[in-house]
Amino acid sequence: MPFIVFVLSLIAGFTIVKKIIELSSDPRIDKDFFPYIQNETTEPKESDLPFLQLGGIINDASGVNRTAVYGIVQIKTEGDIKNALRFTLQHKLKVSIAGARHSMGGQAFATGALVLGMRGFNHMSVDSDKKILTVQSGAIWHDIQNFLNAYNLSVEAMQSFDLPTVGGTIAVNAHGMDHRIGSIASTVKSMRIMLADGSIHSVSREHNEHLFRAVIGGYGLLGIILDVQLTLMDNIAYIEVQKIIRTKDFLPTFEEIGKDRGIHMFYARLSTAPSSFLKEIIVYTYKVTAQSNKREKLSSESLTTLRRLVFNLGRKNHLGREIKWWGEKYIQPYLQTYPASRNQVMHRSYAYLKNNLKNNTDVLQEYFLPKEQLLQFIEGLGEILNKNNVVTRNVEIRSIHKENILLDYAQDNWFGVVLYLNFNVDEIENIKAVHSKLIDLSQRLGGSFYLPYQLSASREQIDKSYPNFNEFLRLKEKYDPKNLLTSWFYKQYAK
Repeated sequence: MPFIVFVLSLIAGFTIVKKIIELSSDPRIDKDFFPYIQNETTEPKESDLPFLQLGGIINDASGVNRTAVYGIVQIKTEGDIKNALRFTLQHKLKVSIAGARHSMGGQAFATGALVLGMRGFNHMSVDSDKKILTVQSGAIWHDIQNFLNAYNLSVEAMQSFDLPTVGGTIAVNAHGMDHRIGSIASTVKSMRIMLADGSIHSVSREHNEHLFRAVIGGYGLLGIILDVQLTLMDNIAYIEVQKIIRTKDFLPTFEEIGKDRGIHMFYARLSTAPSSFLKEIIVYTYKVTAQSNKREKLSSESLTTLRRLVFNLGRKNHLGREIKWWGEKYIQPYLQTYPASRNQVMHRSYAYLKNNLKNNTDVLQEYFLPKEQLLQFIEGLGEILNKNNVVTRNVEIRSIHKENILLDYAQDNWFGVVLYLNFNVDEIENIKAVHSKLIDLSQRLGGSFYLPYQLSASREQIDKSYPNFNEFLRLKEKYDPKNLLTSWFYKQYAK
């Protein structure tokens, strides 16, 4: 009997250790699930283009949009782009533009397209006196932060994740943690873009404004962003202040944050624990401090393995979600040292989000609400997520502003509600249905939704949230009459 107990204990221990390793280990490959592609090769045509791959497939960060393409060309110079455009015209191909591919609905590729891989197109320079960064569109924010740190300068706006490219950020008009500034649009001083015919144009609010307003938030469909001038600010030092409140108390709490000029950044994370689901919020604020940030080298997030383990425990397990929320409330505040510079606060690659979970992935969705409708949306959100058994990894609140661009997602100073949802690949239709229901909910409350994610919205839903969408398509036809620039997003909604 003791021997049997020993063997069973050994088996149980081995199983637990194996599970812990699975939940905490670094990812071996990128997520790449479906659809099944039978023919992944392309007959090569004579070309001097610098191909990263010829034929084959491409996918985005979600792993559920596998697409066969003509090939991927490595872009390092403007000449590479012109040559690629000329090649596609000669061989009657289409062109897509891909950076880090963190849009999750095929916005960066289409079947049979020649894909411009922009990551090597990444030169940057700074005018430290005028506080202006000039950067090519393939540069990622992680490298920009490291570059600007030496000048004690920082960007004013970017998404809360530092691995997308500048071009991708502008193409989706991403927003971030600085509630005073809002989206990237407000910090773009000017851009140079290459149209589908190879011509280069400078655009700004004073010059070619109609094109400027269409390219920002235009999903790479009107032209290829070459480089951009972004306004900067000093790399100020902050302390982080964390406050745990009830969800119903969020609006007055945010009102106080807005009144405090010393608070430069904020975000709020709602509980995903079953016992307090969406009923409790951690509000993070970053307050200016007179202490020096010492211009130290930027460091990556610590304890990636432990963070990944805790994060993944909540994938299908209620107890795991309780542990994750408890850790966010009481352990996470001790994982970073303050004061910290603005660059350091925004230096977040979230490596722990990547994992080795088989047939399982995560997707982002986001909805925008007038401030007075936020709590009603959160109440409806909880009902829809629970009714449809959706595993919710994270729910966050951000502050956004109305921008003078064609495809603006906010009509005033609104809130964005960001969802990070988990599902097995055979559950994707359920996720799409939930997204559609949440779009309907946000629109009933006078709000809208974000376009860079799964293509589960109807054209009617897009027209309701983006009333200038038809005008955008008319400009697309004007500046790209041969319809050279394309994507799954464009193919689905340009009807």
